[in-house]
Formats: sequence, C-alpha cells, structure tokens
Amino acid sequence: MATLLLCTCPSDEELAQSLCGELPVDHSDRLAQHLETCSECARKLEQLSVVPDMEDLLVSSHHELHQPFPRELANLMDRLRWFGSGADSMTDSTPSFPTPSHDPNGRGRLGPYRLLRELPPTGSALVYEAEDPQLRRNVWLKVLRPDLAESVDQRQLFLETARALAAVKHRHVVTVYEVADVQPLPYVVMEVVSDGSLADWLKGFVPAVPETLRITREVAEALLATEAHGLQPAELAPDQIWLQRAQHGELSLSVQSCVKLRDFERAPRSTPTVRSHGTVQQQLGVVLYSLLTGRWLAVSDRVAALGNRVAVRTLNPHVPSRVARFVEQLLEPTSQSISLTSIIQQLDKLERTAQTGTSTERIIAIAATIVATALSIVVATQWNTSRPLENSSTTNTPIVPAPATQTAEPPKPAAVVEATTAKPVPAAREPLSDAWLKLIERVPPEVQVESVVAELQRRNPRYDGKYRVSIENGVVRDFGVYTDSVRDISPVRAFPGLERFHCHGSMPGSGVLEDLSPLKGLKLVRLDCGWTRIRDLTPLADMPLTILGCGGTRIENLEPLRSCPLQQLQIWATGVVDLSPLSDMRSLTELNLQINAISNLEPLATLPLKKLRCEEIPVADWSVLQSMPLESIQLTYHKQRHRDLLLAIPTLKEINGQPAADVLK
Repeated sequence: MATLLLCTCPSDEELAQSLCGELPVDHSDRLAQHLETCSECARKLEQLSVVPDMEDLLVSSHHELHQPFPRELANLMDRLRWFGSGADSMTDSTPSFPTPSHDPNGRGRLGPYRLLRELPPTGSALVYEAEDPQLRRNVWLKVLRPDLAESVDQRQLFLETARALAAVKHRHVVTVYEVADVQPLPYVVMEVVSDGSLADWLKGFVPAVPETLRITREVAEALLATEAHGLQPAELAPDQIWLQRAQHGELSLSVQSCVKLRDFERAPRSTPTVRSHGTVQQQLGVVLYSLLTGRWLAVSDRVAALGNRVAVRTLNPHVPSRVARFVEQLLEPTSQSISLTSIIQQLDKLERTAQTGTSTERIIAIAATIVATALSIVVATQWNTSRPLENSSTTNTPIVPAPATQTAEPPKPAAVVEATTAKPVPAAREPLSDAWLKLIERVPPEVQVESVVAELQRRNPRYDGKYRVSIENGVVRDFGVYTDSVRDISPVRAFPGLERFHCHGSMPGSGVLEDLSPLKGLKLVRLDCGWTRIRDLTPLADMPLTILGCGGTRIENLEPLRSCPLQQLQIWATGVVDLSPLSDMRSLTELNLQINAISNLEPLATLPLKKLRCEEIPVADWSVLQSMPLESIQLTYHKQRHRDLLLAIPTLKEINGQPAADVLK
C-alpha cells in the first residue's frame, strides 16, 4: 500500500512535534516526503530547528531517558539539513558531511549514528567507526562520497553493491546490518572488526609459511562466497584486509585470528579486463607474495610492479620451493587462469604440507632433538653437582631475581640459556627428563617461563610462543596457552606451584590437545581445556579442582571427577549422558550442561546448585529443579511445561538472562 502524501502544509505545532519526535511514525514518513516537494515548509522547519544545539539536545535527552534515538527523527533531520542548505535539487550543490556536532569526543553525526573516528576510505566511500545509540554498540559506516552522491548512477551502484553484500553470509565477510537510502547521503551499516588491518599486524613481522597460506586461503574463500553474488574485491591492499581474533589476547598472526573482508564492487557482466591492480588471481598472488616476503607490491601500478618483483626465495629462503612456484603461477600475467576453487584447494594442500614438513626434514629434526636433549641433561647434571648451595634448607625454593639496585643478575644455567635462544625444531615425543624438571624448579620464575615456552615450541613447532602468566610471590601460579597448535603440554610440569592452567582452543573444534596425562599429580585448583579433543579425565582424579571447564570436548565419563571438590563445572556440548558421578559434590554451585544427550537430572537433586544452564537437553521430568536453591537458570523455556515448575522455586531470580518475575508473569 503506497504512503499517502500530505495534501496541505502542516501547522507550526506539527512541525515542532516532528522535531521532538512526538509524531506517529506513519505521519513522520508523510511529513518527510512532503518536505521533499515543499521548500516553504522545509525552510520553516529549518527556522524552528535553529535553537542552539537543538539536535544534540534531542539526542542527549533520549539518552537521559534511556530511550533509543528515533531513526525516523534522525533521517528527518538529515533531509531538513539537505533542503535547508538552499539546494533545490541534487545537482545544484554538494551536500555537507558530516553533520556538525557539539560532542567534543565525536566527529559529527549521520542519521542516528554518532561518528567516532575516520578509517581509511575505499574507492567510492568514506568509512567511519560510529556508535549505534539504539543497540549501544559500535558499527562501521560506509558513506557514499559527497561528490559522487550527485550522480544518480553512482548512488544506484553504491546501493546495489551494498544490498548484494548484505546477502552474503560467510565467516570471512563482514556482516551488513542496514542499507540506508536516505538524503543527503546513502550509507551502509556493518559489523566492526576491531583487531586491526593486515597492514597493522605486519609491521616489522613476517609470519610463518603455514600462516601466510592460511590467511591467503581465507581471503580466497571470501572472494568465492561473494563471487556468487556478483561482487569482486575493490582492492586487496593490506589496509583493506581485516583480521579478527576469536577471543581477546595479544595481537599475533596465528590461528586465533581470521580474515574479514569489507570492500567489494560490482563485477562486470562481460569478461573482466585487467585493472591497474591486476586480476583477482594476481591479487591473491600479491597477498601471498607480500606475506611471505614482507614486501607489499605497489598499489598505484600493480601490473608494472609484478614485472619488477624479486623472487620469493631470494627474499625469504625458508619458503618451500613448491610454495614459491605456486606464487609465481598466480602472479604470471600470461599463465592460464585458475578458478578460485582450485586456488583454495591448492592453498589448503600447501598449508598442510608446510605444517608437517617433508619426511627427510622430520627425520633430521628428530635426530637433532635427541642430541640436544642428551646434551642438556649432561649440562644440567654438571651444573647441579658443581654449583654450591648457599643454604641447603632452600633447595626446593626458586631463586629470586637480584634487586633492581644490583648490576649483576643470577647466572642462567647453560641448558636454560640454550632452551630460550635456540630456534624451535619439529616436535619429538621423548619424555621430559627428571634432570630438566629439577633444574627448572630451581631457577627464577621469569626464567622458568622462558624455558617452558621454549620447550613447548620445540615440541609443538606450530606454536607461536604466545602465553598468559601470573607470578605471585615469586611462584608461577597461573599459566595459559591456546592449544590450536599445542598438542604436547608436558613442559608445564616444570611449574611446581602452578594452580591455574588454561589450555583451551580459540574456537569450536580448533584445539588439538588430546592428552591430559602430563598434568597428573599437579595441585591445580582451576583447569580450562574446552574446545579441545580431550576424551579422558582420569589424570584429574584426586586433584583439588574447584573450577573445571571442558565444554566442547569429547569426554563421556565424569567418574574421575567424583573426588574433586568442584564448585563450577562446564560440560556443554560433550558426550556426557550420566550425571551420577556428580551426586555427592556438596560444593557444586554452578553447572553448564547444555547441548548434551542428558535425559535424567535426578543425580543433581541434592546439590546446592545456584546457577544452571540446561538448554537443548532431552529431559522429560524437570521436577528435580524444585529441590535446588537455584538463583539463575537458562533453559529452552516452554510456558506450559515450565512456568508452574519455576514458580515453585522461591530463590529463583533470573531466567534466560531476564528477571524471573518478568518471564513468569
């Protein structure tokens, strides 16, 4: 049904109501359309809005009342500014942007969005990070350049491209929230990728070969997903390729980060011509070349730069020859065109080969590891027997670092120095020697950390060396690594006072850790091993664990936990069916067992549970919940099935993140 236009000009009172957002939505829309055809009303409304700081006053008043700023009012203000600027048509003048704001921390506004900072522009658009006052989150705004907004064709192309991108649902393509065709400038609202562009991440750093192949493959996967919607990359420059971590941590190019592409343009319907920055195949070759060498080819004349490039292995001799040949194949202008699907398959194959190495390389590495281990044991033994102890009563106490006022530092053992400076070699599965463990126990905690990280890298060649640590009173109490590339955690045994260990994956299915046996005998009070391949919890038996997170793993049997004094337990998305080993846990107050095949909650009847997550489990009898002192519950709520049951729990305060009274009323 078409929207009716106002047949008569609105009264001054109606215009004032529109400025305050008091008109109904349908009336506001009709008024906005009327303003497009009636310059007299537009000027009158402009005069009413010249009260000092009127716009900022309206926005701040809605924030004070904890109400979202009406999008209709924001768009109406934009139209008012456009018509009030004296432009009778879109071709008379260039619109002013951004709209001034009296907020000292902002750069102006566009519609309901408050602009926070300007980002590198694309070919046809300005890009800003902005605040969405309705959802209280930051977003990216791509705004058509004011000089292009005068062209009907450019506006149409901008909007068509944005709508095509909005139809793409892919993990390596940013999500489009809104496409706004408004005056004076159309814009696109997108998710924020806050961890930086590839240009930011590559400053002074050349990632390992497997990581370069992975990043290039993810870029190619994004291009393949958008190709089906008639899109092609606008420019694969380093400041236009964005990276986002699955979880917060230190900036690093590792499997914790994934590619996010944002900038595309409509692909020509005819056979594409070679642009100044090359074909899509060549652009992918440039991405891979630049990651491998640390040299990004000139964007201004990419095709000319290709002819003057230095060979990959000349700049980086560690690049395997087959990878270098593939780069040349992508970059060669006269080579046969390769489909994106074939490029992705080849990159995946090269990535897996680069991770494992050739058979000869593995044999040499294992031999070198055995020799290095033998030497370290000999050196450690000699150091232990030759170094006199000042006080025999402090044998088991870590050596504290020298005070800051002293110029000399305690000498590091030769074995430890070798471990912290040697280059990582492919993993060997030899057990840790007792001599090495005893040696590490006696050195300062900072040296302990360096040695353990070096040994983790030696045993797990893909591990990037990133970790988290907490040293309390001269003892390493808390240590953590992502296990996307860590399979052998045995060096952690060198921390004699370790209480909290985090060895989880960065995202579902990413962790390669399978064995917890190196932890047997440690006095851990907290362990996070979720998103890994763990099946067996036996090594945790009799540990003083109070917090255990093992969601997203392959565990099925909780029996080894029966003797643990657990207070918090996460077993979501596992193979657990039987909860009976938890029946005697008198300290368990928080439990997450969602997305499991658990059908019987009876073993939980006598537990002091206060927080319970139990969504998507096939339970028929929920009556056991009435015996628990629950304060918070999350479940797949059905009013007829659960309302009376939950009303009978007097301690219940929260259901699915909302006040229980609101859900049950």
